[in-house]
Amino acid sequence: MRHSTSKQKQKIALNLLHLLFINKLRYNEKWECWTGYIVKSEDKWGEIPYKQLLDIAALIASGLTKQRASIEETKILLQQIERWVTQSNGKLVEVRESKRRTKWYPACLVEAAVDKELKIA
Repeated sequence: MRHSTSKQKQKIALNLLHLLFINKLRYNEKWECWTGYIVKSEDKWGEIPYKQLLDIAALIASGLTKQRASIEETKILLQQIERWVTQSNGKLVEVRESKRRTKWYPACLVEAAVDKELKIA
């Protein structure tokens, strides 16, 4: 991720947010920590150790950029996601980007558009 512009970093952070969310990892703005879905429970979430999350996020970011992501760069991406989720009061919006593809975005970045199908989580 070296020398990437702020626009590139924002895109990487948005993709990271989406991939973490669909894999049942999300920032909980009320608890001010990252949480994961507890397996074999009925809709229960628990806190994820930050070091473990950082390793997972760095691995995903490396896949997104095709370069090895440093822990410091990954922390910056996670901090950006935390700010967006906090600004959105924890709301994520599923936006249909094409016939077969949808993506989750923080509500603070989504403009309500009549022609897009939106689903809020």
